[in-house]
Amino acid sequence: MDWKTPIGTVTVIPAYRDSKLDYTSFATGVMLRELSHDKQPAWRRGFASDTNQRLRYVAGIFYYDDPNEVPRFDVNHKRMRHFSSTPRRPSVARRLPI
Repeated sequence: MDWKTPIGTVTVIPAYRDSKLDYTSFATGVMLRELSHDKQPAWRRGFASDTNQRLRYVAGIFYYDDPNEVPRFDVNHKRMRHFSSTPRRPSVARRLPI
C-alpha cells in the first residue's frame, strides 16, 4: 500500500503466516510424528523521496516475529525394543592348541 505525500511516498506491506503441521511417517521403520503450529506476523514500512528531487532518500523499518517454538516430535520406541534391549554376550577368543 502506497500513500503519496508532498515530501515523498509512504509504503506499508503487512504479512502473516499461519501453519499447522500434523505429520506421521514410517519411512525409517519406526513411527515418527511431528505436531507444530507456527504463526509469523511481519510488516515493512518505508518512506522514499520523489525521484524528481535533486536530493533523494529512502528510509524504512522491518518487523518479523518468529517465536521459534520447538515442535512436538514423537518417536515410537516400542518398535525399536529389539534393537536396544537385546543383551549381548561378550565374545571370548579362545586359543587353539597347536
